[in-house]
Amino acid sequence: MLKKIILLLALSFILIFFWMGGEPANEKQIQIATVSPQLEESELVVYTYDGITAEWGLGPKIFPEFEKICDCKVKVVAKGDVGAIMAQLNLEKAAPKADIALGIDNTFREKAIELDLLEPYSGKLDGLEDGLFDSDARFIPFDWGYLAFVYDSEKIREPPKNLEDLTDIRFAKKIITEDARTSSPGKVFLYWVASEYGEGTGRYLERLEPNLLTITPGWSEAYNLFLSGEAPIVLSYSTSPAYHMINENTTRYKAAIFEKMYRQIEYVSIVKGAKNKELAEKFAGFMISEKAQNEIPLGNYMYPSRKATKLPEEFKNLENPDAYPEIQNGNSYEAVWEKVFSN
Repeated sequence: MLKKIILLLALSFILIFFWMGGEPANEKQIQIATVSPQLEESELVVYTYDGITAEWGLGPKIFPEFEKICDCKVKVVAKGDVGAIMAQLNLEKAAPKADIALGIDNTFREKAIELDLLEPYSGKLDGLEDGLFDSDARFIPFDWGYLAFVYDSEKIREPPKNLEDLTDIRFAKKIITEDARTSSPGKVFLYWVASEYGEGTGRYLERLEPNLLTITPGWSEAYNLFLSGEAPIVLSYSTSPAYHMINENTTRYKAAIFEKMYRQIEYVSIVKGAKNKELAEKFAGFMISEKAQNEIPLGNYMYPSRKATKLPEEFKNLENPDAYPEIQNGNSYEAVWEKVFSN
């Protein structure tokens, strides 16, 4: 009797369900399954470094603007610094989650090629500054700048004049730098030293080590320590003082300009196997457009890659040094860094 009652109740529920216009559950699941890929296609996933996503950074200026242009969503994932971006891309290589890598630079480029993480951009590349693009469309330059040691002029009366000066005892425990294994500024510094000292790079780093207060994983950590007064010298950019002039109306923080320095070039790159290749292509083109390039000086405090982009007055007064040529086989120097700073 109980079984008959349960059976009748079940039949009643089924009849009521269809009478109210219901559908079988498996059909609803199929309908949902056909919608979700469309939602995924309208979302661009960008891996970048912390500085881009900061409140004062480039991200809040460019990502909302691109969303208006593409009628899509931009999901931005900050990965600390470039080393972490590269590690994540390599980890996800078989099934990429990112469409764009924003911020891989000329010192991590060799590793990106070796790991085969990127694919070429197919759009036009006209109007760029000379010497930034070398025909490899996996690396589209969106900005550039010189690495420099920025110092607090209220604490440092006699700033360093060259790399050798940095090893002087007067700077003992007064310098903060970034790790060449994880940070693009740190790696640029390593290439800078290698350009100057060649086979003597290891010996130079050993002489420098007593003057380093700390080595941080990325630029943000280093610069925050510097601004909090932990040390009066930090590895940053020749353009960093412009930020303080524009936003704080102070010339307290200055860049030590040496006769020759190393230039960093930052790229926007399409991830190999990107799910949203079409959106990635549009974003790469957007990053070298006039609209995006106009945001570079006051968004990332770097030089824009597009010719004739207007610069703030504070940039025009900055001193620019001669640049070392791009170093070849630079990754071999990572082992030198590792040996000196592994403990």
